Amino acid sequence: MLLHRVVLLLVLSGISFTHSAVAGSNQEPHWWDNFSITPGAGFRHLGVDVVRKVDGYHGNISNAGFAQIVFTLNMVFNEFQLDDAGRVYLELNSYTSLINLDHQFYEFGSVGDANYGERVDVGTELSGYYTYLMPSLKYALKLAGGGEMSASIGIGFWNSSFDGDIILTPDGRPVAGMPASNISIGTFDQLAYIVNLKWETRSGWVYTMSVGGTSFSDDDYRYEIEEVSMIVGKVIYF
Repeated sequence: MLLHRVVLLLVLSGISFTHSAVAGSNQEPHWWDNFSITPGAGFRHLGVDVVRKVDGYHGNISNAGFAQIVFTLNMVFNEFQLDDAGRVYLELNSYTSLINLDHQFYEFGSVGDANYGERVDVGTELSGYYTYLMPSLKYALKLAGGGEMSASIGIGFWNSSFDGDIILTPDGRPVAGMPASNISIGTFDQLAYIVNLKWETRSGWVYTMSVGGTSFSDDDYRYEIEEVSMIVGKVIYF
């Protein structure tokens, strides 16, 4: 409930700012004054760590490196300026993408807290979709030739629905033919984070590198999701 109130406050604040900004120009404010969508495509690595609570057996399933091409849709519902220089903004973002994971991590060993190994196809798969809605704090620099460079960080809601199977082992070494555990994940309003580095050209092309993730659990399993993506899109302003 607290997160819902925070997001609602940010939306209302953005609408209020938009109204005050256009009042002096005798323009009637509209909800789409600061609204934009950016359809895009690119490469992504998304991994899901799964730990079975009863015995600690674990596994990691993902796509194979950055080989997976994904299509995305990013929406900015409201953006308003926080400083006089026009560099710091607060915006409300929504993002949607499909999930199709079919490679598991096979551990060779570890160095400190980091494991090393390779990703192998052992016949398991998770598929579905996820979406998030979150306010983000953005720092932007206008470029001399037009366009903008920006960095932002957001914390907000993660919703997902995906199912399939995964091989869980005590040593993180899955092999094709081992018994697989059926996984069905449906989360709503799960806390998550996203960090974006973005370059928007004068013509409206947007190049984005993102790192994000979330963690949660149900009665039987603990989950941790991490994503790294590089997306190219074309922004459409309303």
